[in-house]
Amino acid sequence: AYMGQMSDRIMLVSAMGGTPREIPVKHTLLNRPAWLPDGKRLLFVGADPTATPQTFDWYTITVDGGEEKSCGGAKWLRNPFDRAAPNSVSFDGVLIYVLTGDSANVYRIPFDAAQGRVTGAPTPVTMAPGVNFWPSASADGTKIVFGNAPSFNTNLWAMTVDPGTGITGPPRRVTDGLIDRSAPFASADGKRIAYKAESGMTQEIRVLDLATGQETRIGETSEA
Repeated sequence: AYMGQMSDRIMLVSAMGGTPREIPVKHTLLNRPAWLPDGKRLLFVGADPTATPQTFDWYTITVDGGEEKSCGGAKWLRNPFDRAAPNSVSFDGVLIYVLTGDSANVYRIPFDAAQGRVTGAPTPVTMAPGVNFWPSASADGTKIVFGNAPSFNTNLWAMTVDPGTGITGPPRRVTDGLIDRSAPFASADGKRIAYKAESGMTQEIRVLDLATGQETRIGETSEA
């Protein structure tokens, strides 16, 4: 699922390709939709186009369409969290990152995926200078990967987390060098990461094995 050219549309297309199908929504989308673990619903941040001043909330919608349902996020997600995009969704939490001043950090939002409800206030996963961004969790929520850099020339880090207590282990740097790495996505078992690597006019999709450090290039595009 992805955002259409207008920010009031969600488009759905098969991973095998084909004709995109629109899932219309009433709220203005502020970010790309994220899949819920059941594979039947999407989560997005939306704004009420009729409200003055503008208000924001998290909403779910089924892939078959229908009415958006509020997740009750407005109660818990105040500025600067109210517009943060849900980057990664597990059964009991959503990962976001938030820019504050010259830094960005990763937070976990308590979330009941079965009910589609935000259940608590954001708690920090990282709290450090620099840019910590694009978090992605394994299916069981025990491993998190995210980008990190003193500026926007980025590398990737990984860490373990106890879903029950929210206690995290120390971050471990898993890439190095001056290539800009972004959009990490953890495999279901948390053993591999797919991400985008960009150097100059070349962009690659790579897969990193966290145990061995071996990288595999699976796609590349270049601009003249």
